[in-house]
Amino acid sequence: MAHKAEDTFPYYSISVYEKHNEQCGGVPETTHRLMSYEVDKKQGK
Repeated sequence: MAHKAEDTFPYYSISVYEKHNEQCGGVPETTHRLMSYEVDKKQGK
């Protein structure tokens, strides 16, 4: 759910996290951010 203030931002802010679960042997409570990037809402870039 987006916050009202975020609706006025000219871009989408996207964060990508590493998946941790029982299959990979990682701790599910730990999520490492791999990268973040922004996409302009008008240009899609």
